Amino acid sequence: MDDYFWLRETQPIPDGIGFGLFSATHVAALGVVLLGVVVLPTLGYVRLGDVGRRRMRLTIGCLLLGMDIVVQTTYVITGDYTPQMIPLELCSLGVYVVFIDGLKPNLLTREIMYSLSIWGALAALVFPDWANRPLWNIFSLQQFFGHGLLVLYPVMLMVAREFRPDWRRLGRVLLVLAPFTLLCYVLNKVLGTNLMFLAAGAPGSPLEPIQAFAGALYIPLLARLLLLVWVVEYTPWVLASRFSRNPVAVG
Repeated sequence: MDDYFWLRETQPIPDGIGFGLFSATHVAALGVVLLGVVVLPTLGYVRLGDVGRRRMRLTIGCLLLGMDIVVQTTYVITGDYTPQMIPLELCSLGVYVVFIDGLKPNLLTREIMYSLSIWGALAALVFPDWANRPLWNIFSLQQFFGHGLLVLYPVMLMVAREFRPDWRRLGRVLLVLAPFTLLCYVLNKVLGTNLMFLAAGAPGSPLEPIQAFAGALYIPLLARLLLLVWVVEYTPWVLASRFSRNPVAVG
C-alpha cells in the first residue's frame, strides 16, 4: 500500500486499489472525519474565548488555503497539471470564503458557507470522486480532511451561536455565485473541463443519473435543484425564528 501513498491523480490507477464508494473503509473514513474533524473541534471551539476563537478560525482558513496551494504547486512542479485542476469548484469557493472570514468575519462569507460550500463538501465526502484511489494516499487523505474542514467551519459558528443562517441574504450569495458559475461554464467550453460538474455529473454521484435524464436541460435542472436544497436548508431556520429572536454575534 505504501507504493500508492504518493500516487498522483494524473498517474495510471490500477484496478482494485481504491477504497470504494460506500465500502466499509469509506464509511469508517466518514466516521473519523465526523468525529475527529467536525464534532471534537466544534466542542473545543465553543469552550474558547474570543481570542482563541479568532485564532482557530484563522488557522482553519490558512490551513485550507495552504493545502490547496501545496497541491496545486505539487502538480505544477511534477508536470502533471491539467486544466481540470483549476481551483474553480464549489468547494474551492468555500476555501476562499473561509480564508476571508478567518481574516475578517462577515455575514456574506458565512452565508455562502452555509448555502453552498457546506452541502457541497458533504456531497463530496459522501460521493467522493476519488474513491478509485487507495485511502492511504496523500491526496485522498487531503480530500477527506479538507472537505471535513469545510463542514467544520460553519458548523462550529452555528453551534457557538456566532452565525444564524438567513434566507434573506441569498440574493447577495447569488451575486457571488452567478459570475463564478459563468466563469466555470465558459472555461468548460474553452478548455473541455468539467468545473463545478456543469458539463457532466460526477461518476457515482446523484448528478450522473440526473444529467443522463435531463440531457440539454441539465444546467437549468441544477438551478432548480439548488433552490430545492435551499428550501430544505432554510426552512428549519425560518420556523425556529418564530420562537427565538436572540441576536447572533459576528466576530
